[in-house]
Amino acid sequence: SLVRDSVLVPNQGTCSVTDVNYKITNLTHSYDGDVSMYAQHLNVGSKIVNRVGGGGANFINTILNDSGLTPIGSGIAPFTGTFRPSNPLTGFNSQPPEGYWKLVLTDSASGDTGVLTAWCIQVTFTCPVGGVQTLEIPNYYSLSQNYPNPFNPSTVIKFTLPEAQKVKLTVFDVLGREVISLVNEHRNPGVYEVNFDA
Repeated sequence: SLVRDSVLVPNQGTCSVTDVNYKITNLTHSYDGDVSMYAQHLNVGSKIVNRVGGGGANFINTILNDSGLTPIGSGIAPFTGTFRPSNPLTGFNSQPPEGYWKLVLTDSASGDTGVLTAWCIQVTFTCPVGGVQTLEIPNYYSLSQNYPNPFNPSTVIKFTLPEAQKVKLTVFDVLGREVISLVNEHRNPGVYEVNFDA
C-alpha cells in the first residue's frame, strides 16, 4: 500500500535551508518492519526510514534528525525520541524552504494495517534579511491542553495549523460568557503558543 501526504511552507523570500527534521507524531502499524518512508521537496528526496522495527512497533513522537545519536535501524521499537534517519536529510540543504514537503509511506507486504494520523516538518533556513529562522509545519489541526493546569495566574495554550487561515482563540467562563479573545487574526501554518494571564 502507498500513502502520500504533504505540507506547504509559505514563501520565505530568498532563503536557503540549513537543516531539516521530520517528526512522525503518530504512525500505528501492524508490522513496522514492512514500512518505508520517503521524504521529498522540490527535486530532492531521501528514504528516511527503510523497514525497521518489528510487529506493531509504531512511531510515536519520532524525530528523524541527522544529528540523532541512534540510527533508526539500531533503535528499539516503539520508536519514540530522536533518531538518525536511514539516509541523510542533508540533501535538502541549500534548497529554498517554500513549497510542498512530502512524506510517502510504502508497505512492502500485503495484509498489514496501519494509519498515519500526524506528522510535521521542522525546517531551519537562513535569509539575507531576518537571519536564521525555524518553522514547524504540521499536517494536522490541534488545540492542546493548557499548561500548567491548574494555573495561577497564567497558563500557555498551544495550537497547530497545517495551512494559513484566520484564527480566533477565545476563553469563556463556566457560564459561557466570553472572558477574553487571545487571538483574532490571520496566521501562517505552524505551531503556536499563546499566554493567558488571568
